Amino acid sequence: MNLLQIPFESKTNDEPGTFEGLAACYGSLDRGGDIIAPGAFKEIALTRSGHVRLLAGHDQRELVGKGRVADSEAGLKIRGMLNMDIGKARECYSLLKDSVLDGLSIGYDVLPGGAEIKGSTRHLTGLKLWEISLVTFPMHPGARVSSVKSLPFSTIRELESFARDVRQMSVREAKKWAATAWPLLTGGEAEPEQDYTGVITGLRNFSNSLKGILR
Repeated sequence: MNLLQIPFESKTNDEPGTFEGLAACYGSLDRGGDIIAPGAFKEIALTRSGHVRLLAGHDQRELVGKGRVADSEAGLKIRGMLNMDIGKARECYSLLKDSVLDGLSIGYDVLPGGAEIKGSTRHLTGLKLWEISLVTFPMHPGARVSSVKSLPFSTIRELESFARDVRQMSVREAKKWAATAWPLLTGGEAEPEQDYTGVITGLRNFSNSLKGILR
């Protein structure tokens, strides 16, 4: 499987854990000497729900989410959705917001007859996309993620207030719940013996309220 890495920038989007951008640029030379032609992605390995798998660093053991891809004039667009129940995905999300994690990379195969060498450049016209990864160091200077959603709470106190006002918790309940939920939202250190099932369920239950605040 071949790899092509892409840098990106982050701004603001509609939902926590999501990002948008270009997974591949068409018609421009990358640092590896390849040019991808428009419409080169003839085959895409999708999940049963029609998503591309999102990995961390091309490590198949580090599946961190999924994405929808679509062709555009500039390249292959992706709307990625990190699975915030996964620790590694929360780490990636935190680094995305901090603009430290600044690369995307695609894993692909060249289909039969899908490449032509012209001088020192390989022109790619027929590819199979396997996955898209978040990586540290990019190869292609042109394709960039255009948006990353930030959390609506800047402090744990704001999360406590939200729990009291929206979930109708008592002050004591809100403090206890927020203390457990905060590491899950920010990628911080959680208590290793804690059962987070109820907290995760609670986060999911008021996800629609979160979306309303963010819009």
